[in-house]
Amino acid sequence: NEFVFGILDSYDAEAGRFNVNLLEASDKLIVNQPITTSGIGGVYATGIEVGVVDSIRNISDGIGKVVVVKSNVNFDDLRYVVVVKLP
Repeated sequence: NEFVFGILDSYDAEAGRFNVNLLEASDKLIVNQPITTSGIGGVYATGIEVGVVDSIRNISDGIGKVVVVKSNVNFDDLRYVVVVKLP
């Protein structure tokens, strides 16, 4: 498997989409491709699917790309959440 790492930048509640800034230039991503947690940092588990690629766009004022991710979770229907605290 090949990976493209990114950082979750923002969430658009109206559209139900995350914006993820890629940490490397890549043309490996395609629409409807699954997006999963990386496990980097040791706080979150690796391989939890969080959504799928909805669209990909270039950053207007720099080099890189923003991946718009359609979430697997309907945040309007959450009842319980857990806050993870760093040790």
